[in-house]
Amino acid sequence: MRQAGVSVAFSMHVETQWGDTAVVVGSTPELGEWIPERGLHMSTSDSLYPRWDAHLVVHAASVEYKLVIIRADGAVQ
Repeated sequence: MRQAGVSVAFSMHVETQWGDTAVVVGSTPELGEWIPERGLHMSTSDSLYPRWDAHLVVHAASVEYKLVIIRADGAVQ
């Protein structure tokens, strides 16, 4: 039986360069299982920057996560 989901909202202030993407990566499938390209890509806009936001439903009893930046050239920081 699948565990009930929990809605999670991320809101982070991150200074980035044009073309960069803020990504939440972590220990669950929803967060890419530590693979940045499969993580939760956050979004921003001219009016919100430098705030980046994302929402998802997690189906796990515990979650580990971190924020990474995928640079325009594909490098991960």
